[in-house]
Amino acid sequence: MYKSRSLAAEAIKKGRVKLNSEPVKPAHMVKVGETYTLSFPQQSKKVIEVTALLEKRQSFDIARQDATAFKFNKHVSSYTFYTSHGTVSAPQDVLLQGYSPISPVDTFSAHYSYTSKLNLINIPVQANWHFLAGEKLDLSAGIGLNMSYVISRQTHLSLIKEHLTNDIYTSQVNVNRLNASLLLSLGCDIRLRRHLYLTLAPAYRYGLNNMSATPGIQFRPGYFSGSAGISIRF
Repeated sequence: MYKSRSLAAEAIKKGRVKLNSEPVKPAHMVKVGETYTLSFPQQSKKVIEVTALLEKRQSFDIARQDATAFKFNKHVSSYTFYTSHGTVSAPQDVLLQGYSPISPVDTFSAHYSYTSKLNLINIPVQANWHFLAGEKLDLSAGIGLNMSYVISRQTHLSLIKEHLTNDIYTSQVNVNRLNASLLLSLGCDIRLRRHLYLTLAPAYRYGLNNMSATPGIQFRPGYFSGSAGISIRF
């Protein structure tokens, strides 16, 4: 739930982490079967049940892979899910679908999964070094800066319950719209005719700033891309 020990300790010291409605101490040993209530900014909360403990310390991304189960109180007005591309809220009526309103328990369990897509405009600025320039083949390496602007976002959240699945869709943009990334590329130009070339250009982009606008979430995407086309030289 927290990316570092210091962030977790800070939340505990501010009373944002509770075990059985009581504040816990930073030195408390987590045990299987315990249920914690975590308070986040904007008055959102998460209820977490400890189902297993890792044998050794792992990265944040590995640790959160199994964090798809959640619990919620039937009296909450909404439940907020935190994703790399922002937050998604599930209203009370959707949360309670599939559960009996006269159930004697106050806490229900479910699972969730989500997919998210960003549509971007990319503006790359790059310098190339041609280290092999022949009559038939031209190889180059490039480095530069890519500026991207987020146009839209589509997120699909699925609440998976025992007898049904609720689907929630949102297009609200909860990320920083303007972002920068380091651009590294290789270029290959194969001469087909006198002025006609086949161009191949694989590239790697690494985010230089945090795209997420949600406090406590770091999202610096790195990805490979490739392009191919026909170029004409005069």
